Amino acid sequence: MEIKSIKGLIEVAERTENVCNRIRALNMTDHDVGIPAVPLPLSLEATEAWVQLATECCRKPLLARSRQLLEAKGIATETIPAAVLEKPDSIAYLLQRVDRLHEGLHAGAFESVARALTKGIDDAESVVTTFIGASNGLNTLEGSEGWVVALAAARIVEAPSKAGAVVEIARRVIGHFNAAAGKGVEIRPFLSLEDALTNLTRLNALNQEHDGLLASEGLSEECVPLTGLSVQEAVNKLTLAMGNTRSEKTKLAQEAQTLQSQLELIGGESRGTASTIAELRRLVPRLQELLEERRRIFRTSLGPTAFHVVESLTEGKLPAENVSDEELGKAIRKAIECGYRFQLEAPRENR
Repeated sequence: MEIKSIKGLIEVAERTENVCNRIRALNMTDHDVGIPAVPLPLSLEATEAWVQLATECCRKPLLARSRQLLEAKGIATETIPAAVLEKPDSIAYLLQRVDRLHEGLHAGAFESVARALTKGIDDAESVVTTFIGASNGLNTLEGSEGWVVALAAARIVEAPSKAGAVVEIARRVIGHFNAAAGKGVEIRPFLSLEDALTNLTRLNALNQEHDGLLASEGLSEECVPLTGLSVQEAVNKLTLAMGNTRSEKTKLAQEAQTLQSQLELIGGESRGTASTIAELRRLVPRLQELLEERRRIFRTSLGPTAFHVVESLTEGKLPAENVSDEELGKAIRKAIECGYRFQLEAPRENR
């Protein structure tokens, strides 16, 4: 405090004397009165405020003690009835029980207790009892991912009586979290338990579907690596991988069917069958080899011209123009002698 005049000095002296007189007048004989500690470092303003509070403590010690307890927890006391504040022991017990709750519930529990105290101690006790049950449920999640517990705590504060349902959702999130994390997926905190449950459930369902698809196609060793990917990136990669796997099977099956048809047209056959991608991958090259071998044999036995004619006719086409009618007839005759059978179909109106 800066003093710039004699008048200001006189005012400070008078205020100081007043504070001293009020301190001497304090009734300190009641040892149950909780006088707050003197604020340090000392200043005239702070000491005046302390004397006011100490006087109130001596005049109404029960109310003063209750206010100290509540204000220490950030609870305003203006709206709490005096009849409630006259029960500091009950208030202290309530606050101690709240202190033992899960840390994530403290702020919300103190706010709820503050509102309940405006009605009475019994209402506040009911609130604390509800929060204790909620806290016990939340404690079962300890050791789990921190953001999951924090989201659960925030939801429970909104409706502590429904803590059981919230904890159950959190457990499901944790289970899906562990499954996805086990695949190496990098999981960042979600904004809500519902959002986390929806996205993680989808990811794990896709992962199981992908693993099942690979197992059914004999490709279990070709699992898609998800290490380092976000949840959405992993979902996208699994979706694409399954699409590629199904497309590959369709392509291989069509290729195998085409090769078998071509092989049958030149008198060859393959007894091999395939129902999975792994089997198709082995069957297609084998069919290609059989077809090439069969063609090589017929080129040798028929000659290049007859072989060309035969292949053209089996595809429903006439051979190239450089084959004369005489050569065509000879080629057909030779092919029939080698075992070929040609079937003519009458043209249709739409052809």
